[in-house]
Amino acid sequence: MQEQPIDQEAAARGKRRLITIFCVMITILLLGILLYYVNCIRPVDNFRTLYTDGQYEAALTLYENTLSKVDGNARKAEQCVRDHLEHAWAQYRDAVIDRSQMETACAVAEKYPALEEDLAALKPDLTLLYASRAAYEEGCSLLDAGQYLDAIAQFSSMSENDTLYIEGTSRIREAQESYCQQIVAQTGALMSQARYEDAMTAVEDALTRFPEATTLTAQKEVIYNAYKDYRKQTSMAEAQAALDQGNLEEALRILAPLKKDYPDDADLSALTDQYEASYCAQIAEAATPLLEERQYRQAFDIVSPAYDIFPENDTIASLYDQAEGHLPKAADALSWENDTLRGTKTIGDNVEDTHGNLYGHAIIYTEPSAISMQTMTYSEGKDLCQLNGRYTRLQGTLAVKAGSRGIQNGHTGTFRIYGDDTLLFEAGDLSEESEPQTFDLDVSGVKTLTFAFESGTGLKYLLGDVNLYRYYEPQES
Repeated sequence: MQEQPIDQEAAARGKRRLITIFCVMITILLLGILLYYVNCIRPVDNFRTLYTDGQYEAALTLYENTLSKVDGNARKAEQCVRDHLEHAWAQYRDAVIDRSQMETACAVAEKYPALEEDLAALKPDLTLLYASRAAYEEGCSLLDAGQYLDAIAQFSSMSENDTLYIEGTSRIREAQESYCQQIVAQTGALMSQARYEDAMTAVEDALTRFPEATTLTAQKEVIYNAYKDYRKQTSMAEAQAALDQGNLEEALRILAPLKKDYPDDADLSALTDQYEASYCAQIAEAATPLLEERQYRQAFDIVSPAYDIFPENDTIASLYDQAEGHLPKAADALSWENDTLRGTKTIGDNVEDTHGNLYGHAIIYTEPSAISMQTMTYSEGKDLCQLNGRYTRLQGTLAVKAGSRGIQNGHTGTFRIYGDDTLLFEAGDLSEESEPQTFDLDVSGVKTLTFAFESGTGLKYLLGDVNLYRYYEPQES
């Protein structure tokens, strides 16, 4: 009967022991669950929260300090870094610029060899965008400082992948327009100093950079017109001074190109009229006496240039018509008729009406011979030809006529041509055995030609073909 209570007590103790063990185990389990939550579940939740919020650096720090000690798999961290890079890259491209953030992301990524390929592909683009954004910022500073060409160079170097590329293009247009306005102001200042060539050089240099800039094209036209007006005013002042000094040639040199450039300019027309009156009066004063003396070629040479300049001037036109009307219309030659014409020959204005032309071989006698023609007079040993200044050229070939007296005695003769008592040609020691003597003489302005053959009584006469031309430069038919 006594053993039964003992067994019950032992059973009770064993039961309490079991309960204690169970409670301890439950406590340990709960503590383990708590520790797992604190060390694993909660950090993971915090990691996810930070990761979702884009706080990648904080999430990575949490992972490295806590999760990596529990979970040796680095894939979560690598994915976090990759997402970190993509997020920073997107922010950078969207112009939410934070270089330190981008550089930090790259530095973190370098810790993970698995991301080496991604980082290698990213860095060249980052370098290009860094330079592009630096160029944009420098361009803005230069633009504000008024250094427009340097600013354009900076904006032009931007990358097309830069989200501010379009803004940079807009800034280029702004800088270009500002530069053009700057050139307009600079060239305007140069024009105010009458430095038109420098102004034109500046605007043309700018146009080589921006050939389609309408502002520069318009300014070039302004400079050109201003320079033309300046040149006109300056030249007119010089021409007026030349006129006041009676220097008509200098005035003409200045006025001739101006008249072509400004045919309708009233001030220039008045100055030209003044010059025309002075110049034409001077021409008339020089040409009129020549016309009165029937020196038509000389008069024509004086009047012709004036007629080219002022064809509508009545005085010049009249003088021109008088002089030109007495000039030949072709290169006709005049030569003396045969030996029926001896002695002095007078060739005046009516020579064509009197004789037609003078032909053939002229025989010049050294002996007196009776001449009955009214238009001739006789002078021993000489032939005289009155030209009245109308002829310009004399050509001929002379020789002793075969059968002349005195050849057998060895006599010779000397032949001379005078123009208004000035010796033009001489051939001495002429005999029947001599070579023919040729001459080609300028007789412009000569009024009287004298042909003289001197041989005493040894030789009687010469034989020659002589042509007298009325044109200095024969016209082509």
